[in-house]
Amino acid sequence: MSTPDYDLVAGRDALIVLGFGVEGEPVEIGRLPGVGGAVALAADQDLALLALPPDSVLVVGLESPAEPEALGGLAVDPGAGPIVSLALQGERGYLLTGGGRLDILDLAIPWEPELLGSWRSPPDTHDRGFVAAGEAGAAYVTRGQKGV
Repeated sequence: MSTPDYDLVAGRDALIVLGFGVEGEPVEIGRLPGVGGAVALAADQDLALLALPPDSVLVVGLESPAEPEALGGLAVDPGAGPIVSLALQGERGYLLTGGGRLDILDLAIPWEPELLGSWRSPPDTHDRGFVAAGEAGAAYVTRGQKGV
């Protein structure tokens, strides 16, 4: 995932922060070990969200990209299916599960993320999807071949 200042890569055993060298080549500038296997990643300003299997979200502080910091986490209802997509806009996080549920998270206190509410997409859509965050708290969701 790219931001204007750095790139984030979810590796097998760490979240890696990449900067840019003098010729534009990627250069590792930070690493948060022990959070490997992320299946989705989102970032905005100085926060990132990682979806970790089987059913949890980790909030990561990026105030100092050279020293990313695990701030807090939240377990997701395993009956909702695996997390397939994440989005982040300011103090709102959005996660979409394979079961078609969109969870809305309050990240105003990043070390204590809170579930604000959930919305379930129509049951006739496929089990994959994508969520994007918009302005003023809007979330845009696609499910399979349909936008909902």
